Amino acid sequence: MVCGVLVSCAAWAATSCTQDALDGQLPDPNAPMTFGVGVPDTWVDGTPVRPARAETIVVDELACPDGMQPLYLVTEVSEPVVSEETQSGSDAATRGVQIGSEGEFHDSFGLSGICYTGSFPADGATDGLTTNFAHDIEMVRTASGSWDGKKLYRPGSGRLRFFAYAPHSSDERLKGALRQVQQADGGLPRITYTVPLKTEDQLDIMAATADCAGSGSAPVELKFGHVLTSVTVKTGDAMLGGTVTKVEFSGVWRTGTHVIGSGSWSGHSDKGTFTVVNTVELPDQSDENADNAYAKPGTPLVDGKLTLLMLPQTLPDEAALKVFFTDDLTGKERTLTASLGGKKWPAGRRVSYSISSTGIVIEPTVKIETSEPEVHINGYLSGVQLAAYARVVQKDHPEATVALPYVVQYSTDDGKTWTQGGWVPDKAPSDGADPAAKVAGRLKLDPQSSFTAQRASFSKEQLAEHLGSESDPYDLSKGGETANCYLVHSPGYYSLPTVYGNARTAGEKSYKYTGSEEDIPEKVKAFILTHFVDHNDQPISGPKIEGVADAVLVWQDAPGLVTDVKYENEMVRFRVAEERLTQGNAVVAVRDASGTILWSWHIWATHYIWDGTKDLTATTSKPNVDGPTSVAFAPCNLGFCEPRKGNDARKFRVRFVFTLPDGKNTTKNVDVEGEFTQPEIVASMAGDNTYYQWGRKEPMLPGIYNKEVRDAADGSSDTQFNMIDKPYYVDYEKYKFRQQDNMNDLGEPIGATIGEAIKGPYIFFKHNMKSEEGEESYFRRHWHSGEGRTPNGLKTIMNYWNSQLDQISTSGTAAAPNGFTVTKTIYDPCPAGYHIPAPNAFAAFGPKAGSTKFSEINSPYKIENVFDPENKYRIGWKLFLNETDGGPEIFFPATGLRDMGLNTESKQKPPFPEGRDKDTTWPAFADVTFVATTGFAHSDGTESYQSLLFYLDNRNSGSINISVSTNNAYGFTVRPVHD
Repeated sequence: MVCGVLVSCAAWAATSCTQDALDGQLPDPNAPMTFGVGVPDTWVDGTPVRPARAETIVVDELACPDGMQPLYLVTEVSEPVVSEETQSGSDAATRGVQIGSEGEFHDSFGLSGICYTGSFPADGATDGLTTNFAHDIEMVRTASGSWDGKKLYRPGSGRLRFFAYAPHSSDERLKGALRQVQQADGGLPRITYTVPLKTEDQLDIMAATADCAGSGSAPVELKFGHVLTSVTVKTGDAMLGGTVTKVEFSGVWRTGTHVIGSGSWSGHSDKGTFTVVNTVELPDQSDENADNAYAKPGTPLVDGKLTLLMLPQTLPDEAALKVFFTDDLTGKERTLTASLGGKKWPAGRRVSYSISSTGIVIEPTVKIETSEPEVHINGYLSGVQLAAYARVVQKDHPEATVALPYVVQYSTDDGKTWTQGGWVPDKAPSDGADPAAKVAGRLKLDPQSSFTAQRASFSKEQLAEHLGSESDPYDLSKGGETANCYLVHSPGYYSLPTVYGNARTAGEKSYKYTGSEEDIPEKVKAFILTHFVDHNDQPISGPKIEGVADAVLVWQDAPGLVTDVKYENEMVRFRVAEERLTQGNAVVAVRDASGTILWSWHIWATHYIWDGTKDLTATTSKPNVDGPTSVAFAPCNLGFCEPRKGNDARKFRVRFVFTLPDGKNTTKNVDVEGEFTQPEIVASMAGDNTYYQWGRKEPMLPGIYNKEVRDAADGSSDTQFNMIDKPYYVDYEKYKFRQQDNMNDLGEPIGATIGEAIKGPYIFFKHNMKSEEGEESYFRRHWHSGEGRTPNGLKTIMNYWNSQLDQISTSGTAAAPNGFTVTKTIYDPCPAGYHIPAPNAFAAFGPKAGSTKFSEINSPYKIENVFDPENKYRIGWKLFLNETDGGPEIFFPATGLRDMGLNTESKQKPPFPEGRDKDTTWPAFADVTFVATTGFAHSDGTESYQSLLFYLDNRNSGSINISVSTNNAYGFTVRPVHD
C-alpha cells in the first residue's frame, strides 16, 4: 500500500492511498501501530485545581427585584497558560468526569486517520478529503494501560494524520449524545454533541490530532485537550449573606459540531435550560462594627462536581443566568438575573461567574521574569523583571491598571508557614510610570545561615564602606606597589593595573637575576632563570602587560562574588556587590584578541587586615646564616576562609500580598508560579585556603572536608585522602578548574612551561605514573619543564619566588642561604607588602630543624591540636611564636594540600561520601599540611633537587617538620611574611 501524490484539494481523494486500511486484506510489512495518550493537567490549558488567571474580566449589572440594592455579575474568562504540575488545594476539581490526568482519562476513544503525501491542506481546504486510512475505530484501554482496537499498519510511505475524540460514541454514559460524522460525508473528521441537561450526565469531551510518517515503528502520541467550556459560579466581593438554592442557565445552545483539531464549534442548535439545584449557606462574615452583611468572597455555588461542561458558543440573545437567593438581611426570596446574550464561551477555557455588590473588580496581578536560575545563597533572587499591579474593571468604564501596596512573602516548607521578604528595585519608578510596566530589581528572600555567619566576620565598618563607583573605581594598588593578589574588605567598584606582579615598583630585580654570570655557582647554573618570561615563554621587557584586549572572570569559590569584569584604560575593573560580599576567592585575567590569557590576578574577599598591624611576629634564638632572628607572619594563610557548617539546598515558594483599597485593609494573595531553588553550601570544617604549586603565582582551588567526608575517610586504610574540591563558579565552561597531565604526541610526559602555567590559571599540573621507569618519577614530582621547548631551555628552576637565589640549601638544618632575605618576584602570589617566606622563617616553631614528633615537644615549645567543637575532629594546630612558655600563638589550619598525582595508575582513588564526585585533582592530605618556602635544596642528601617547606603531620604520632625538602608539584599552603 502506498500513498499517491497530493496534486490538489479537488483531486485529493482519488490520488491518495491506493488501498483502504479498513479492508482487512492488507499485507503485514510491519507490526501493528501503537498509540499513546497524553492528557493535560490543566484547563486552557487552565488547571482544574488552581484557578487560571483571567484573560478577560467583564462587569454587568444584575436585574434585582423589589428595589434590592444593585448587584453585579463579574465574568472571568481564564487566560491560556502553559500547563503546570497539578497542585493540591481547596479549589481542586473533585468531579470525576473532569479530566486532569491520564489516570482519569476515559476508557475509550474514537480514532480516524487520513493518509496523504505532500503538504496537508491548509485549514478550511477540506474539499475531497476523506478518512481513507481509518474511520471512527474504537480504541479501548487494556488492563496493562495500553490501547487496543482494530489493527492498523503503516502503508510504508507518505504521511498519516490521526484525529481522535474521547470518549468513543459507544460509551454508555453518553446515551447517544455524541457521534462522529459518517465517512461518506467526507471532509475532516468531526463530531456532533448534545450537552445533557443534567449536570451529572455531562462528560469532559476531549480531542487530539497527531501527524506521523507512513513508515517506521514509533508509537503515535495523541495529546488530548478539552474541547468544551468549564462554567462555574461563586460569590464575589461584598455579596450579601444568605442562602442560594438554585442556579440556572437558560436559552443556551446544546448541540453543535466540532471539527477535530480546529478549536471551534459550529452549527449550533437546540437551546436548553441547565439547572443546578444546590443549597449553599452564605453566613455573614462581616465585622460586627461595620454596616454591612457580606458573605465570604469566593464561596463556590456551582463548582467541583457541579461544574457545567458546556458547548463552546456565542450565547444567544435570550441566554440568561439566574441565581435563586434568600438574603439574611431581609429574609426575602429573590431571583438575580443577568443577560448573557452575545457573551462567548471559548473552547477549552474556564468561565467563572461571581456575584458582587460593589460593581467593581480589583484583580491584583504579578508577572515575573528572571534571568538568574536560582536564589543566591545570600537570599536574593537577582535579574528579576517584575510587574506587580492591579487590574480594575467596572461597569461602563474602561479597564484600568493601578498600583497597590503589597508585601512579598516566602515559604520554605511548601506553604505551611510564610515569612516576609522584600522587593529591591534597581531604581525607583518615575512619577506617572505605567503600573503594569516591568521594573528591574531583585527579590529579597532568606539567606543560607552559613552565608550569614561567614559574612558576619566582616566588621560593620567594612560592610558599610562602599569604595569607588562604576565611573571611578577604587584602585587597589593605590598607585603604589602592584601584586598578583589584592584583598577586598568592602563592597564597591575596583580596578587594578595591568602590570606583571610587583614589577611596577620593584623594577627589573623582580624579573631578572641581577648578578653576573660569574656570580652563579657552577652547580646551580642549570637552575637559575636569569630573565623571567611571559605567557609565550618570552622574556618580558618591562612592567606593562602588552596586547590586552579584554578581561574576564576565570573562577570564583563564592557565587557572584566578583562581577562586571572588564578592561578599560589599562586597568582591570570589577564589582563586588554589597549583598554578595562574603569570604571567598576569585581569579580574573586579561586576554589578547585571540582569547589567550596573558596574566591573571587573585582577588581575595576577606575580613582579615593585612596592613602590618595584625601581623604575628615569631622570634628564635637559633643561629641563622644571615638576617634577623624574628619575622612577621601574615594574620592567616593566603586565600583563607573561615570554617562553616554548611546548609542543604532548599526551595522557595513566593507570593505577593496586596492590600485592597476598600477601607478595611482587606488583603489578597497572588502566588508566583513555580518554585525557586537555593543551592547548598558545603560545610568546611577547618576552613579552606588556596593552594600554590611551587613557583607558580596562580591560586589553585581550595579543598574542604567536613564530618561527612571524614567519616568516609576514617573507614579507609589511607585516611590522607579525605578532602573534596570546594564548590566553585565560572562564567566560561572552558575555565572550569581541572587537572592536566602534559604529554607529547607519543604519550610521554613533558611537563608544563611557565608560559603554559600563566595561560592556564585554572589548571593544576600533575602526573599519574604508569611505571617507575625513565623520567616518569620526575614529572610526577615537578610540574615544570622547559627543556627543548622554551628559549631558556631550563628543566628545573630554583629562583621562581626569590629572583636572586643562587645558593642551594641543605634540608634538615635551621640555617639556609638567604635565610631571611627574599627578593620578591613577579611570580610571587602574595599581596603587596608580603612575600613567600625563606626557610628560616619557621625556625621558631620547633626544638630542632628536620622532624620532631609531637610527643617529644616540651616547653618552651608547644604544639596544640585544635578540634571542631561539635564533631571533635582536628581542624588545625596552635604553636608558640617564641620560646617563652605561655607566650603568643599562631594558628595553622589543617587545610592540607593538593596531591601531585598517583604513584601508579593502579592505585585506587579515595572513598568519598555517596553522591559526591570523585575529584580528579585529589585535594587530599588534610592530615598533613605543607607550607611553602622559597628554599631550594638537595633531596635527602641526593642529587635530586626539590623545594623546601615547613609542614605539620598528624599521621600516626604526629610531627612538626622544619626545612624539609619535598616535591614541587604539590599544591602548597602559603603563609606570607611581611617585607
